[in-house]
Amino acid sequence: MARKLVDSNTENVAKKLATVKAVGWVLQILAHQVFEGRAPALLDNLLQAIVLAPYFVLLEVLFYFGYRPDLQAKFKELTNKKRLQWKQEKERKEAAELRK
Repeated sequence: MARKLVDSNTENVAKKLATVKAVGWVLQILAHQVFEGRAPALLDNLLQAIVLAPYFVLLEVLFYFGYRPDLQAKFKELTNKKRLQWKQEKERKEAAELRK
């Protein structure tokens, strides 16, 4: 697919890449809704998502190759705590809605 994008005339390459990026964002939003039940950070703060997302991906790749497993463990622990807090808050809100 990448070869096809590059081999086509250069005027259309930017349009095609922008389309691929937009489709990727739409799929990300849908996947977050289906699998996590919430919107991705992209919708909370666009600037933060655009600036921090590349660092997140970089760290994930580095961790995959064994970079600082202690740091990875700490991040996972903090993430799990935040996720649990979010889930408990969501359940509290849902319970409050049911009582109304």
